[in-house]
Parts: sequence; C-alpha cells; structure tokens
Amino acid sequence: CKLTALPLRASYYERADLQVDKVFFSLAEAEAGESKLAEIVIFCDFGAPPRTQREMVLQKLLELNLSLQGRDLPVMSMNAENGHVLLCRRLPLPGLGALDLLNTMKDHAGQAKQWRNEGCFLEDGGGKGAARKSDGARRQLLRFQQAA
Repeated sequence: CKLTALPLRASYYERADLQVDKVFFSLAEAEAGESKLAEIVIFCDFGAPPRTQREMVLQKLLELNLSLQGRDLPVMSMNAENGHVLLCRRLPLPGLGALDLLNTMKDHAGQAKQWRNEGCFLEDGGGKGAARKSDGARRQLLRFQQAA
C-alpha cells in the first residue's frame, strides 16, 4: 500500500479491487494448490469483447490459452457477470515482492490496453488498423511462457 499510496485496509488481505493505468484488477488469496504454498490470484479486466467478429476474438483467446499452459502463467477467461474478458493468473506469495506484483500488474494493464485499442488479438487489427498490429500484446503474453 505504501508503494502505491493506497490506504491500508484489513479487507485487502482477502480481496482488493484496484486500478492500474486505468485498467481494473481484482486480487484475492487463492486456495492452496498442489504446491501448498500461499498464492495470490490476479484478475485483469481486458474489457468487453467486440460485438463484431466476437466469435473470431473468442477463438483467438482460446488459441492463446493453448499456448499459455504452465505453472504461474496467465490464462484468458470471461467474467460471467459482465461478459468482460479477463486475464487470470496465480502467483506464489513466498518471494513475491510488492514491486514485482506492481510491475506484473503494469505489464498486464499494458496488454489489456493494447487488446482494447489494437484489435483484440485479431491479425487484421479487427478493422481498426494495419495487419498484425495486435500481435504485440499476444507476443507479450507468450513471453510469460518462455520466462517460466
């Protein structure tokens, strides 16, 4: 909280709803996984999928999920309550510093903004720009796979 100038609230230990670079995040303590280490779950709101080419966008997200298989890697999903696309990620708490968490959230906020502004991972930019313009955010997400 000191790093981001947020007020300290006891409720943040269970769930925190934050905004980083105008992108909404929810953080929550995760159930103990296979490793039995304490973990945090990050939900990054990418926004609503477009009304046009919706099926193609959702297919691209499923294809991306196939590439992002592995421990501590993000996956894409959809919030059933509001229909927004979410990037979801579990990270082990031991060894995770506040600056590491904030930098991870800033990376994901940048990916969310690219997804929103550059065609939702469609090769043609979803009709908004030049060919392959949206590949940057997709490559950034795949970078997490290579780092793991």
